[in-house]
Amino acid sequence: MANSLNLTKLNFPFSKELTTLFKILNHNSNLRIVGGAVRDFILKNPTKDIDLACSYTPEKTIDILNSYNIKTLKTGIKYGTITAIVNDKLFEITTLRSDINSQGRKSDVKFIDDFLSDAKRRDFTINAMSINEDGELFDYFGGFNDANNGIIRFIGNPEQRIKEDYLRILRFFRFSCYYSKNFHLDSLSAAIKLKSNIQKLSADRIRGELLNIINCHNNKRLIKVLELMNSNQILAEILLFNKINLKFLENFFVFSNISGEMGNIILKFAILTYSSSSFIYEIAKKLNFSNKNIKYLNLIIKLSKSINVNMSKNNIIELIFDYDKNLLIDALILNITTRDISNYSDIALKYLDIKDFVINFKSPKFIVDGNDLLQNHINPKDISKTLKILRKIWIDSDFSLKKSEILKKIHQKSFS
Repeated sequence: MANSLNLTKLNFPFSKELTTLFKILNHNSNLRIVGGAVRDFILKNPTKDIDLACSYTPEKTIDILNSYNIKTLKTGIKYGTITAIVNDKLFEITTLRSDINSQGRKSDVKFIDDFLSDAKRRDFTINAMSINEDGELFDYFGGFNDANNGIIRFIGNPEQRIKEDYLRILRFFRFSCYYSKNFHLDSLSAAIKLKSNIQKLSADRIRGELLNIINCHNNKRLIKVLELMNSNQILAEILLFNKINLKFLENFFVFSNISGEMGNIILKFAILTYSSSSFIYEIAKKLNFSNKNIKYLNLIIKLSKSINVNMSKNNIIELIFDYDKNLLIDALILNITTRDISNYSDIALKYLDIKDFVINFKSPKFIVDGNDLLQNHINPKDISKTLKILRKIWIDSDFSLKKSEILKKIHQKSFS
């Protein structure tokens, strides 16, 4: 493990709020910016959250901040993390710590005052850097070079890091999606060797990492990572089948480049797992998807088999009456991307035309209801079916038929 210290000076943007926290807490240089904010700044990526680390215990950090009328939240105080709110901006502040008795996920926490020891417990070199109030970068393990060279490398012994928390197997592939150019072979080998331990993780943690992986917007890199996970049975540890057909996701990326359609994360998951769509309920339950998302997955898969870009506008209108518009659009995308199509340009134009029609169509209220059918002596068990038939007749008339004219259709011999 390299402990050579890189003190490169960085022009990190200190906001008014961040400067305030440093003035209050940075006694004896015991406060630094850590983690993703440092990594993202080096890589010139947008920084959403700025996390801080200090040597004060969480209780003392709270006391000091409260004495300056800064509101705090005990977000993860058991593990040394509190949240400071400055001008409505949130900053997580975590006490320096070492993890002891780590067993796959859980560990006991010991608070310390040493930034190097704190950095040693982190997962990847690119996540173990820190910045002080002068903008000096503290890089103990070569994270700066790894970040710029696109290398995701575990700190120290990869197997040891993974055994401390088996979620790091999936985090390795997620970070590889977002930041890597080449795989660090020792880290990759350890992740593959210990893959069976993914089963020890909660469904929520697995689902979260998987969705973060497939939400990567670097399509070429994502396919490369998924191919590696697929061929080495990493995905098999997550899903219910040995290998997936990545062709459908590749189709989606081709279609996306032409149509500009990015797709939501649940749609991407449906495309990824479409080759085993008959098991989608079991897969979604295994990963603890919400009932709402499971219902959505089932519906778009079902509809994808009946909707297509060559449907008439009237047939599309019938579906608009029965289903949410966004669901229809997702089902249409799923239909397109799970078919063998040689030219997506024409298909994309048809898709965009239908999408525009669906979004802008104002559904009039159907003027016939169940009570009207009961009064016309329709068996209650046939009401739903009869309403759909009558509604189609009304749609085909371009909504011109009056209620009495529609009801007359029931008694015509051609009605069925």
